[in-house]
Amino acid sequence: MTLDSIMVDINNCSQIYLLPDKPNSIDIINEKIFYIQPEYKEITVNKDAKFVLFSASGAIGKSTLAKYLAHTKRGLYWNLAKIKLGENSLHGTLARAIGYDKLGDFFKNLNNGNAFMVIDAFDEADMISGRAAIDFLLNDLNEISLNSKVPSIVLLARTETAVYISEYCKNRNIRLLHYEISFFSEYNARTFILEKIQQSGKPVNDLVRQCIDQQFVEIKKLLKDENLVKPFVGYAPVLEALASAYDEERNTIKLLQKLTSKMSSADIIVNILEDLLIREHDKVCSALRERWQNIFPMFSKWDEIYSSTEQLTRIASYIIFNEIEDVYYKNEEIPSQMYDDYIEVIKGFLPQHPFILNSCIGKNNICDFTGPAFRDYVLAFILSQNKCEELAIEYFSKNQELSHCSSQLMFDFYIIFSGSRIFSNHFPFLYDSFKAKETSNIIAKLEIFNSEDEIVSIFSLANIHDCKTISENELKVKIVKDGIYFNQLSNVYIDIPCKLFLGDGNSNIRINSSSIISEEIWFNAQNIFIEAKKSLNTLLVSRKPVTYGNSGYPKFEIRLEDDKDLRISFPNIEIMHKLKNYAYQFEDDNNLDLVKYIHVVKKIANTLRKHGKDTPARDKEFIDFTVIGENKFRRSILEFLLSEGVLYIDTKETHLYKLNIEKLGTVGLNWGSLAQGNIQILESGFIKYSEWKNKNQI
Repeated sequence: MTLDSIMVDINNCSQIYLLPDKPNSIDIINEKIFYIQPEYKEITVNKDAKFVLFSASGAIGKSTLAKYLAHTKRGLYWNLAKIKLGENSLHGTLARAIGYDKLGDFFKNLNNGNAFMVIDAFDEADMISGRAAIDFLLNDLNEISLNSKVPSIVLLARTETAVYISEYCKNRNIRLLHYEISFFSEYNARTFILEKIQQSGKPVNDLVRQCIDQQFVEIKKLLKDENLVKPFVGYAPVLEALASAYDEERNTIKLLQKLTSKMSSADIIVNILEDLLIREHDKVCSALRERWQNIFPMFSKWDEIYSSTEQLTRIASYIIFNEIEDVYYKNEEIPSQMYDDYIEVIKGFLPQHPFILNSCIGKNNICDFTGPAFRDYVLAFILSQNKCEELAIEYFSKNQELSHCSSQLMFDFYIIFSGSRIFSNHFPFLYDSFKAKETSNIIAKLEIFNSEDEIVSIFSLANIHDCKTISENELKVKIVKDGIYFNQLSNVYIDIPCKLFLGDGNSNIRINSSSIISEEIWFNAQNIFIEAKKSLNTLLVSRKPVTYGNSGYPKFEIRLEDDKDLRISFPNIEIMHKLKNYAYQFEDDNNLDLVKYIHVVKKIANTLRKHGKDTPARDKEFIDFTVIGENKFRRSILEFLLSEGVLYIDTKETHLYKLNIEKLGTVGLNWGSLAQGNIQILESGFIKYSEWKNKNQI
C-alpha cells in the first residue's frame, strides 16, 4: 500500500491565502518537505469515507507526513499542539485564518474535493484539551463534511488516541479510512540514508552506496531475526543516526563487525553514537595537541579532554540555553592557566557537533538536536546520571508538544545508561517514551509495586488480542523527592507505600483504565480526565486525604461506559462533589468483591516474579507474614490458590511457595490478564474462589 494509492481521490487544490494575523496553529506549508515513504498498514476501510486517519507509534514521522501532504496537495495545515480546543474551535480558528467571508466556500470546496486540510497532533490535543474537546472537533468536522464526495480531511495521531478517534467515529456512523504508518522498506531505508548524507553536503557515489549496503548486511548478521531487523533499519531516528555516522575515512562497518550478536538493537545504536562521540574527542585532542605542544608541552591527560559525559552535558546546555561556558560542566583535569584557551577551542568545535543541527528560519538562527535519536540519547544520559537532570527537564518544559512525543529510543537508552534503575521523578518522560512503542496490535503496560524493601517497576508490551507478553523490562525504582511522579496513566497498575504525585502544574492529567493504590495522592493540575473501559476498570485509592498542588482544586472530567467501571477510595471524597458518587470502601474486607480479589491475587503473584526464568517462587515466611499477615480475606485466597494447585510447596524446597503457571487457567487466570487486570477474564477466577469459599464455609 502506497501513499499515492491511499490519497488517489484527493486533488491538488487551488491556493489558499491566510490573513496576516492568523492563529499560529494554522499554516500553509510552502517549503518542500523531505519525505521518504514508509509502509502503510490498512486498519479500517469504509466506502464513501469522510476522513483519512493516519496513526503511528512515536517518532515514526506523523508530523512530517502531515506537512508533506499539506505541501503537495496545497492544503491547510492545523497543528493542534499549538491551541487549546473548545466548542466551536474549528469554525473560529478557520475564520480567523482565512476570513469569515471565505469560510462557507472553504467548507464547500472541502466537500467537493477542491480544498484540503491536514489536522496534526491529536495526541497532544488529547493531553492539552481533553477528550471532550476532541469530541467537539470531530462532531464539527462531521457536520461540515455531511455532503463530502471525497475524504479531503486528514487526521494524524499516535496509536492510543487514534484508537479512540476510530471508535468514536464507528459509534456515530462517521465513515473514515484508517491506516497505520509502519517502518521503511529496506530499499526506502537505504534511500533515506543516502538523501540525508547528500543533504549534509557529502557527495553520494557508488562507494557510499556500497558502504550503506554493507551496513545493512552487518546489522542483519547482528540481529538475525527479521522481526528485529525491520523495526531497526526501518525506523527513521535510527537511519538518521546511521547517516550522521557515515564518514569517508571512518565509517561504521568496522564498528558493526566488532559487535556481538548478543546485542540488542538499542545496544547497536548506542555503539554507533558512542563512536561519533569518540570521533569528536579525537578531533578536539588533535587540535589541542597542535595548539599546546609549545605553550603547554607537559599536559598529558588527553583521555580526560572532551569526554563523552562532557560532550553530552555541553550539547544539552548549548541547545537549551545557548551556553558553552561551565554552568553545568567544568573539566577539573585541565589546569587553570590552560582553561580559558580550552574553552575557546570548545566554542569552535561544539556548534559543529554531529548531534547538533543549526538552521536559519527567517532571521532567526535555530539550534536543536540533529534528530530524535540524538535528542533522546543526550536527554536519557543526562536523566540517568541524575546530576544535571534539570537540563533535560528544562528542555521538555520548553518544548511541551515534544514532551509527549519522545521516540521509543529514549526508554531503551535510559535502561542502558541507568543499569536498570529508574528515578521516581523520571516516570513522566520514560513512560511517554515507552508508550511510543504501541501499535494497532501491541499495548504498553506498566506495573509498580513494593517487593520486600524495594519498589519495582515492570514495563511490558503485550499482544492486544490475547494479552500475551511480548517483552518485559524490570527496573528498580529509586525514590527521590518524596514519591513517584506521573502526568498520565493508561493501563497502569500501581500499589506503593509512598506518595504519588500526579501532574506538574502545567499540563492536564489523564487516568485511563488503571489501578492506583497509594499512601497519599497529590493532584497538581487544573484538569483531570478519568476514563475506564468496561473490561479494564479504574481504581483510585489514597489511604491518606488527597492533597492539591499549586494548581488548586482541579476540574474533573469523567468518561465511563458504565458507572461501575470507576471506584474511588479517598478519606476526603465527600468534599469532592464530582467524585463522591464513585465512593468505594477499598479497605473494608467484610464486603468482598472482584476488585479486592484481583488486588490480593496480584500482590501474591508480584512477589513470585523475583526468580525470572526459573519457576516463579518466593519465601513462604515473606508471603505469610508480610503479604498476607493477619488479614483473613487474603489468607483465604492464598489457601484457595494452594488447594487448586496454582501455588504449591515443593518437597525439596519446603521454605518456598512456587507458582504453577500451567494451572493459572484452571482458576480463570493467565499471566497476561493478571498484569493488565482484565475484569472479564479474571471474573471466572473470582466466581470459582467464591464457590470454593462457600463450600468450605470460610
